[in-house]
Amino acid sequence: MPFQFYTALHIFGIGLLIVSLGGMSVHAILTDKTQALRRPLLVLHGFGLFLIVISGFGMLAKVGIGWPLPLWITSKVLIWIIFGGLIAVFYKTDILNKAIWVIVPMLFLFAWYLASFKPW
Repeated sequence: MPFQFYTALHIFGIGLLIVSLGGMSVHAILTDKTQALRRPLLVLHGFGLFLIVISGFGMLAKVGIGWPLPLWITSKVLIWIIFGGLIAVFYKTDILNKAIWVIVPMLFLFAWYLASFKPW
């Protein structure tokens, strides 16, 4: 597969992840926390993370980056793990739920910075 395919798949996965996190946040704030919309959002979240990981490592293979991974890649993997764990926070407290509206864009911005500038 060409590098551009992996890039498009990576960006599509990021879009799915961000949409699912936003949808779950709004669902937790505005509804009575029923399960009707929660399951599709969880599936969207998981599928987005799956696409991000598969396409990210596909891009690394295309570029020829192998083990040991540079620190910027390890940092990005840690960010995606944090994104994966955020779904556990939404239905706990409203304060944390509202904080996610700041945390998610900041984490995304940092992940973009790491991918664009490769500082380490």
